[in-house]
Amino acid sequence: MRQLSEQMGNYNLQSAAAKYEDLAKSLDAEVSLIRGIILNGFATKRAIADTEEEQPE
Repeated sequence: MRQLSEQMGNYNLQSAAAKYEDLAKSLDAEVSLIRGIILNGFATKRAIADTEEEQPE
């Protein structure tokens, strides 16, 4: 997306360049979220339910 943004900028298509840059930023956020899930793990509903059942009341 960033390469496309740069290419559009080179052709003086600023509107298209901005759209591709926005898409690149959006993808960065999604990648960051996925990276965090992979590195830090996450709890699924099933894992939470299993843990709650194991705890004494």
